[in-house]
Amino acid sequence: MKKLLIISLLFLTACQQAKIQDKAPIANWLLDTETSELSFVSTKNKSISEVNRLTFTNGQINTDFEVQLQLDLNSVETEIPLRNERVKEYLFETNIYPFAEVTAISPKQITLNEVINISFKLSLHGHQKSYTTPVMVQAADQKLIITSYQPVVINAKDFQLDNGVNQLLKLAGLQAISYEVPVDFKLVFHKIDHLKNNTGS
Repeated sequence: MKKLLIISLLFLTACQQAKIQDKAPIANWLLDTETSELSFVSTKNKSISEVNRLTFTNGQINTDFEVQLQLDLNSVETEIPLRNERVKEYLFETNIYPFAEVTAISPKQITLNEVINISFKLSLHGHQKSYTTPVMVQAADQKLIITSYQPVVINAKDFQLDNGVNQLLKLAGLQAISYEVPVDFKLVFHKIDHLKNNTGS
């Protein structure tokens, strides 16, 4: 009976350890701006879709589990230099609003390799809107990787970007440009303690 009790305790302990290993404690993570990605799809003339990209300037998950990300709107890449300049000048108005920011409160523990819903706020063009989107969270080699499971649909009208869209429409001589833009992202975070250990500080 005593032997059976010991075996049962060992089994329960192993199960608890397995559950802990499936969880990722979220704190002290720094965004890798070079490997993180954000893309959005613009649709013109109702059927022609093109992928555009923006880069992150910085991002982190701090000890209070606050997620903060900043996007450089001047980094917009549409694969056409003239269009890049027009998007910056007439759509984003980067001379006034050079950045977009994302903020969220992360759960203290996240189950890895499963789809979960994350709520966040997007600040863009002087306006803010809340969203909830499904993401996949993975961990490997002291990295935390958060990937959109399905696109987040951003409507230009919510941020008073519709006037800019209309201006681009006229400049390009198009029939239509959709106000709704699907956005996908991959966020790669490095654990700050790991980075300090590698640099010897």
